[in-house]
Amino acid sequence: MDLTCMMETTCEGGLVEPGGSCEVYCRSPYVGGTENATCPSGNTDAGVTATLDLPMCTLQCEVPSEIPPGYQLTEYGWRCADGYTGGVLARCVLDQETCRSSLLLEGCLRLQPCKPPPNPDECRHDLFGCDRVQPGSFCRLRCRPPFTGGSPKMICPAGNTNPDYVMKWAEPYCFCPAPEEVPAAYVADGQGGFDCAPGYVGLPALFCGGAPQCQLQPALTGCVSPDVCHVEPFTDEDDRPGLVRGVVSFGPAEVQGVIAELHVESYDILLADDCGQALPLPPLAIVQRRPLAASGGCCETRSYQVTVEADLTDLPHRAATVLVAVSGLLHGKVINITDVDTGQASTTRKVTVTGAAHAATAGSVWLLFTAVLCLWRT
Repeated sequence: MDLTCMMETTCEGGLVEPGGSCEVYCRSPYVGGTENATCPSGNTDAGVTATLDLPMCTLQCEVPSEIPPGYQLTEYGWRCADGYTGGVLARCVLDQETCRSSLLLEGCLRLQPCKPPPNPDECRHDLFGCDRVQPGSFCRLRCRPPFTGGSPKMICPAGNTNPDYVMKWAEPYCFCPAPEEVPAAYVADGQGGFDCAPGYVGLPALFCGGAPQCQLQPALTGCVSPDVCHVEPFTDEDDRPGLVRGVVSFGPAEVQGVIAELHVESYDILLADDCGQALPLPPLAIVQRRPLAASGGCCETRSYQVTVEADLTDLPHRAATVLVAVSGLLHGKVINITDVDTGQASTTRKVTVTGAAHAATAGSVWLLFTAVLCLWRT
């Protein structure tokens, strides 16, 4: 054990004369008692060691003028300063080269705020105020308008010292509320949902938007108002009075001037009365939509062609309506038809496309077009 930095002596050159003594005491920064080193009288052996009981020396450190961050000295001893946590370990260490002591403080760690988890849907969840949550505190994970719902807590653990700690995700139940003003294309179904209003078809859906452009108000989507883009003139090929036979040609459905046949399953051509109400008769024709729904592009006026035959002689007041209509719609195109009559009397019938309402069925959308026969005899 190297005692150089621990003790000093009054013995000159470290030697004690026979029968003499000197003092051995603790050297700063050590503190302790003092002992005497003695040499027997009449000693003639230069190799004899003086008799000595080493003093008890304790290394002592002064309180540094600048206390390291995180530590505080109180009347009861060292403690972690505010904003830090842990247990203080104070050690007095010695530099063997300079024989100087210094106080080494360990054990206190800075408290660190917690980080928020990644936001999986910035248009649905609001993490405002969750960027630097202090240990032992929490923030509320709220629904971002127009969504509404719960607001669970995300907690930063007390005593957190990890600057990269991410709070546990607690996803709130956020739902899209109904808009304050319901657009004309939609009606409430009485069960908290919506149906397409008369004159519209589709599958209504409530929409609150998504990234990257988050909307501020809820919206209803899915209901559209289709119509055939065009109908060809009709020519009666049957010269018998009261009997009509010819080809009905029409283009695909469009929505607001854009070809959009996605919601179409088939086109029905029906006989109806002069008020546009379907007669209790089988359809004149059912035209299935083509396998590939038309969308965009130009209107192909002869996309669909079907030959129809109708006996109008037994209809009440010799008046009738031909329906080529979409379920639930009240609009259409106009077709003029002249019933060719080669007999002594001639009968002219004018067919005008109007609308007729039919209830839409779930999962299917029917495009319907209405033709009204206005009759007069000459």
